[in-house]
Formats: sequence, C-alpha cells, structure tokens
Amino acid sequence: MVDTGPAPAEASAGRPNCIHGGRAFLHNGEEMAGRVGVPAGAPPIAIVDAVFAMRGPAGLADLRGTFSFVHWDESGRRLTLTRDCGRGEALHFFRTPDFVVFATHLPDLLAHPDVPRELDEAVLAGQAAGNVHQRQRTIYRGIERVPSRTVVTVTRETIAHRIYWQPVIAATALYSRDEDYVERARELLDRAVDRVLKGAPKFAVLASGGLDSAAVLSTLARRGIPIIPCYTLVPEQPGAGPSASFAYGDERPKTEALAAMYPALQFHYWTAADSRAHAPPDEDDFERWPLPQFNISRARLNYPLFRAISDAGYPVVLTGTAGNLSLSWAGDDLLAQLLGRGSILELWRAARASARYRSSSTLRVLAHSVFLPLLPDAAKELLVRLIGEGARLIDARSPIRPEIARELRLREQWQEDGYDPLPRWNRRAAAFRIARMIDRPYMMHDQGPVLDAIYGFDRRDPLADRDLFEFCLNVPARLYRRDGVERWLARAVLAGRAPPEIVGERRRGQQHIPWSAGVAPPAIAEEVERMDRSLLASRLFDVPRLRRMASDWPDDVETDETTSRSYMALDQAMYLFRFMRWVGRGNA
Repeated sequence: MVDTGPAPAEASAGRPNCIHGGRAFLHNGEEMAGRVGVPAGAPPIAIVDAVFAMRGPAGLADLRGTFSFVHWDESGRRLTLTRDCGRGEALHFFRTPDFVVFATHLPDLLAHPDVPRELDEAVLAGQAAGNVHQRQRTIYRGIERVPSRTVVTVTRETIAHRIYWQPVIAATALYSRDEDYVERARELLDRAVDRVLKGAPKFAVLASGGLDSAAVLSTLARRGIPIIPCYTLVPEQPGAGPSASFAYGDERPKTEALAAMYPALQFHYWTAADSRAHAPPDEDDFERWPLPQFNISRARLNYPLFRAISDAGYPVVLTGTAGNLSLSWAGDDLLAQLLGRGSILELWRAARASARYRSSSTLRVLAHSVFLPLLPDAAKELLVRLIGEGARLIDARSPIRPEIARELRLREQWQEDGYDPLPRWNRRAAAFRIARMIDRPYMMHDQGPVLDAIYGFDRRDPLADRDLFEFCLNVPARLYRRDGVERWLARAVLAGRAPPEIVGERRRGQQHIPWSAGVAPPAIAEEVERMDRSLLASRLFDVPRLRRMASDWPDDVETDETTSRSYMALDQAMYLFRFMRWVGRGNA
C-alpha cells in the first residue's frame, strides 16, 4: 500500500482528524485491540489509529511489530508522521512552506510532480566516504525519512522530532544466576521466532553456518515444521576461501551438520556461477530502486539469489543479521566496564583470558578494548594510518577528494549526527548497539522496504525482536565474554540445540564469493572518463586517482584485503556516478 498526500489544507478539507493511511504488521494486535476497544479482527492499521487516538505518541511504544502511520489534526493544523521501533516500515516526506508530500514507497514520492530530484552533495559524499548510517537526511535534498521510534510533527512553521521509546536499562541485575539469563534468552528467542512466523504459511530462510542462523533455524525446526527451505552462499569449489585462525570461507560443513541434526532443513547452495555477471544498473533499475546500494560489489551477488527466492513464491524471508547486536554480542564492552568500575585485577584477568581465546597478547587486547577508546578522534585516525587498521576514514581508500570533505564539513556533520567512523573503539557499547540496531542499521530504513517491494517478499529478523534486544542490553557483559570466550551467551543458549561444529567455532564465516567476476575493468575506465566531464562528479570524486587505479587494474584484484577494498571503493564510485546520471536525466 502506498500513501501519498499533498498539503494538509488541500487534502483534509471536510475530513477532520482523518488518517491519511498507513501500513502495519502487529505481533500483539489482538492484545492491543482489547486494550483500546477495537473489534476483534480489525485491520492492524485501525488498531494503530485507535492506540494513537487514545494515548497519543506514548501509546505507540506498546505496539510490537512494524507500522508506518500518518495523522492529520484539522483543528490544530498539524500533521503527524510516525513509524515503528525497529527495521520495519519506511516513511518519507517532502515539505515546503505550503504543502507536505509523504509516502511509504520512496519511488511514489519521487514521482510526485512537486517533489524535485535534487541530490544532497554532503550525503552523497558521506556515503562514498563510508557513512551509510544517516538517521533523517536522505540522498535527495529536502526529502527526509521518519526515523524509527520517532514521531515527526509538521506544521506550517516547524518540524519537530520526538523519540517515543527508549530501551530500559535496569539499575540492578535481572537475575542472580547465569542459568536464569540463559533460560530467559531461550524463552525470548522462541517467542521472537513465533512472532515472525505470524501470517507466514510459506517462508524461506537466508542462512549460514554461524551462531545467529543456527539460533533461528534450530528454533524453527523445534517447532515441528516439516520443510524449512534455506538459501546459503558458498564458494563454487567446496573448501575454497580463507582458512585461518580468524575465518573460514565455506559454510557447507556447518550447514550439513545442522541439517543432520534437523532433517527438516533443506539447504539450497548458491554460488557465484549461479549469480552470473550482472550488467551495471540501468535507468529501469533505478526507477524501481531510486537509491544507491551500499557495497554494490557484494550486493550484486545477492540480486539473483533474491530473484530465485521470489520466483519460488516465498512471501516471507527470515534472516538473522541482527544477532551480532543482540543474542550473539561479543562482549566488546566488558573490559571498558571493568576499567570504569575500577576493577583493575579483574580487568587484567579478563584481558588475559581474551588474549588466550584470540591467540593474542594481553597488552594488545588492552590496547584495543581499553586504551584506544580513550583517545581523541584525531589521535585515533593518526594511529589507524600508522598500524594499517581498515577503519572507515574519510581519506582512507575513499574515492572522494579530501578537499570536498573539508568543504562540506563531513567530519563535523558526522559528529552532529552521532556517527562514529571508528565504532570498534567506541566505549559506549549500549549506545552503539541501540544506534546500530534501531536508528542507523546500514540504511535498512531506505533500502530494505524498497528491496522487499521489488522482489515481493517481506524480510523478518527474529533476532531484532524488541523484547529480545532489550533483554540482551541488560545481560551483564561478562556473560557475553565469559572466561575469554566471546559470544558465550549465544553458545550457552544453543548448547544441545545446535551441533558442536557451530557452538564451538571461534572463527567467523566469510562466505567467500569473488565479487570482481561481475565487474568489467574496461567499462570502469570508460566511466572514469565520463566522470571527468561531469561538473558534480569531478567536484566530489578524486578523478585522477580513480583513473590511475582503473588503468592499473590488477590481474587478481582480490589477492589481499587492502587491494580488494580499494578497488571495491572504485567500483562503488562508478556505481554512484551512474546513479547521479540517472537523477540528472529525471530532472531534464
């Protein structure tokens, strides 16, 4: 359903306090309907309407699920736009002094004759430099998104934002025994999976052999579902990819062990050969998807997989991508918390245990987890350059000109927006997790809903469940990194539910699939020359450096991580340039 509306004065004549429309999928719809006196079986958006009418913005915090909602108050001449607390529905709007246009589907907003397609240079440059976490601003000047857990009130004079829900962080421990935390996590995981299955008689799962996928798949299998279709990215040759102390590249052994434990799991393995090389996005692609993708080099591999799932007729696709911030949090904040409490002896013991687990040194662990977060940003960036860490800095592998970064004040804007280019060294772990889960989840507020609309399915992630996430924020950090073992809580929850090959795995799966197979270096070189003739592109991008890279394309661009990331940034720059040209044609 697409909701659009012009100026309140034009749209609402004779319709006082009308709801312009909305979308909703509620987990607790029946419960909330009973609270506000709505008849059983009423549409979910009618329940949202009744909750807002009875309790205002504060009542929205009790809703579980996804929704976008727009309300016009005729007497107060006030437009209210709001959406859910998670990664669900999108809602965008464009405002002038005389009217407001809004839509849940961004292409429909851009199709409105009164909405210009004007690029915001600062957002575009920021994306190229690594900031894909914008909360309110979009890549189109004047078009704003309604952030999650936020009520936006628009009048002729003002726009006001109000956050209507905050996770509750308890002042005291929830439980005295570790076993109680594990049992509660299992209960909430079971409930979260039940919630995403609501209204989904047919579904598929995007799966891997990691802890998060195992948590979702094992819980599904324990429901007695006879067939659970799973789609997994794997290298073309079994066993290919990285095999080191920190990573593995083939998910097959892990998923085969999981399938042996739960025969209902039916894995469909997807390779780069299945994906095939993809042509650069053309005008039709951007008409359906009017936003540049983040990390297009990797994203190209997913498009054919999404199409295969769509063609198979699955209306719902389950994932577990939010687990790293909830159930399988690695406990990165433990040492900083111990330092803050002045528990120096316990800090030393925990650092030694982490060093043993990581096969590292105690001093290195202390440096990364305790001392580096205390440094000012300028010192962090200097140190990053010296030690070669691959953090996203404006002038590290970014295709934009350093001068434009200063001119557009990107660093200052990032600070104002709360974006941290060095999240690995962020001591405020709870705030970081909340921001990444709810407010800035890799542009999911824009791209997720549009992507779902293109392929015709609804993606749901039980590990992003609000109650589960809030509980995980209250789990003591020592239970995420117990005796040095990272992600201990998830391992304890999955003990007996997943095979030892998964529960005991210390390495990370990298789903090694070559990204460069779909890229043509001659085409890249041609695009760079076209970029040099574009006033906007040559102003934003470091064209001479990109030209040198394009003319010196390595035979094996994926030989090492540094080279691979540099050329992926070049590929992303060319993709952004094609998007810029498409926007320009739309304004012609």
